[in-house]
Parts: sequence; structure tokens; C-alpha cells
Amino acid sequence: FTGTYLVSTTNPDGTPNTAFLVFSMVKHEDKYYLMIGSAENQTKANLLANGEGMVVYGANPAADSDKPYPIAGARIWFKALEDASLAETLNTSGRPGALFFEVTAVRSVG
Repeated sequence: FTGTYLVSTTNPDGTPNTAFLVFSMVKHEDKYYLMIGSAENQTKANLLANGEGMVVYGANPAADSDKPYPIAGARIWFKALEDASLAETLNTSGRPGALFFEVTAVRSVG
């Protein structure tokens, strides 16, 4: 649960938007879904408007590492989950307002 969490979306004018938001992954029937809980802000508005983006997870380096910055992690592309009943099933924490997305691609960082 430690590391750097970034969520990247596109603003209405086409410019990029990147925010530090903690996200989580939920596994259901051998498939992974992304869960994002966010206050009302531009990133959440972008997610609701166009339903897609990319998150980046950067793992914290080991305490004995000679590199004080993340050198491993993942880039995860996603799109809005259309199935409301599946979103309910995925919301095991019962978090109100949680947004769920299908993972469409994963690439390693580092």
C-alpha cells in the first residue's frame, strides 16, 4: 500500500490532467478492475465525462536501495465499467461514490 499513485485523465479542452489519488485494484472472476474514490474535483469530472484514463503506480524503493525514487511499478489503462450490478459486487468496502473501471492494458514501469 506504499508508493506513488497517479491518475491521468483528459480535460474538456484536451489538455492532460494528472493528480495524486490513491486507487485500488479489485479482482473478480480472474479479471482486475480499478476502484477510484475521489472528492469533487477536475479529475473526477473528467472520469465521469469521458470514462477513461491511465493510472501509474510507483513502488517505493527498498530501504537499502541506492535509488531514493520509484524504479518499478505499473501503468494501467482503463475505461468506465458500464455494468452497475457488477460495480455493486466489486464495492466490497461499501464505499459510497466509488467509481469502477475495466482494466484494458497494463505495462510495467522500470
